[in-house]
Formats: sequence, structure tokens, C-alpha cells
Amino acid sequence: MIVVPYAGAIVASGRTVSAIQQDIETKLSNRAIEPQAVVSLVESRSKRVSVLGDVRQPGRLDLNPAGERVLDLIARAGGVDGPQQEAWVRIEGHRRHSAMRLTELIDEPNRNVFVRPGDVVSVSRDRRSYIVLGASSQQGRFDFAEDAPSLGEAIASAGGLRDDRANAARIFLYRDMTKDELASAGLPTASTGERTAAILRVDLSDPAMLFAAQRLALRDKDVVYIANADAVELQKFLAMVTGSTATGSSALSDAADIDRSLRRL
Repeated sequence: MIVVPYAGAIVASGRTVSAIQQDIETKLSNRAIEPQAVVSLVESRSKRVSVLGDVRQPGRLDLNPAGERVLDLIARAGGVDGPQQEAWVRIEGHRRHSAMRLTELIDEPNRNVFVRPGDVVSVSRDRRSYIVLGASSQQGRFDFAEDAPSLGEAIASAGGLRDDRANAARIFLYRDMTKDELASAGLPTASTGERTAAILRVDLSDPAMLFAAQRLALRDKDVVYIANADAVELQKFLAMVTGSTATGSSALSDAADIDRSLRRL
């Protein structure tokens, strides 16, 4: 309700600005000749939505009278605070609940729906990463720099294979796969569960496999292991023997001890 002098209490809730204006003029007609009223909408608290989570400016926003879509509101909130490919968007309100990746909203316009008053749009970050271990220049956890990097790009991001240690013929990809995925790849599906841990071997010493590595897209939580060359294992053994026999004696004595150990082995 709003109160206007000489017109009294006027019902405003659920009515348009023009209807309220006409009602005021009608009630003032017995007080003035051809009265005129101007009604302005300063703020509409009934047409607000909340944008929360990993956006740069979270808060409550007034909806545009012409209607706004999900991406419009995220843009008004300053955009996502992080990589777009890791962002999940959830919409809740008015008996509807949906969740999708931000990239799906961008690539599929039909999913970029109109937001209703009272809806809550939340943006969360699902960190997608892979792990590189073994004989690479760098080891550790790497975030996805794009939507689906290839195995070749993942190895390059880790600095590539170490020439002095890596065995290019023994690169392994550890992945959780479903039975259908195993069957389509021609792999055995003896596991009793719906999902099983699979180990894929890639031989990069074969030039044709370089093209295959560029087509093999990584998935979230994949593990890439680069095996050591056989010579490296021998070096480890020699270092172990050297360490156990180094008692301050001469290098010639150490060499004799190593020779005897190799003969016993």
C-alpha cells in the first residue's frame, strides 16, 4: 500500500505503474480539475535474484523488466572468478533445480534459460586436473589449461620426457573406465563392477603413436606415468652398491667390491 494526500491508501502490490497512476488520478478528481499523477518505480524488491559463489561480485540483483538469462546475470556479477571450463552453474527456485557446466551454457544457447524472480544462481569451481609422475622434467598435479588437453599436451606441460632417464616406449595412462568404454576400445571387461581401473600403454618411440597421443584426450583425475629407461635402473643399483661399500677406501677397492656384487647377483 502507498498513501497519497487527499487520495488515501492506494493498493500498489501486484499492479503496474500505469494502473496505480490512474487510480490516484481517479481518487483526486473530486478534489482537483483534471488531476495528474506521476508514479515512478525506484526499486522492485519482488524481482530480485541472488548470484552467489565463485563470481567476482556476488550479491542480489534486480531483474531487468524485459527478462534476463543466466549468462546475463553472471556477466552483471562480474563474471566467473576462475577458469571457465572448471565452473559449474546451479539454478534453484520455483520447484526447479538444474546444474550444468558454464561451457555448456555457452555452447548450447537453449540451456541458457530465463531467470525468474527469487531464483538463486550459484557458481562453483570443480578443479579439473591430472597428475604426471616418473621420468618427466616436472612432476606433480597440473590443472586443465583447456577443456580437454591431449596426452601429448599433458606431457609437454610437464616439460617433456627426460632424455637421460625416460623410456619413450613405456608411458602409462591410469584411468577409471566403464565396461562400455573398455568394450569399445577392445579391452577385456572381466571386472565384476560397472567401473574398473584401466592402464593404457603408449609407445612414443613409434612415430605413429605421436599422432595417437595428440588425439587421446585426458580426463579429470587421470594419472600419467613415464617409466625409467633400463639403464637408469642399473645406475640405481650401482649407486646403492657404491653407497654400501664406500668406507673411505680407494676407488679401486670400491670397483672390486662392485664387481664381486655383480657376480653374486
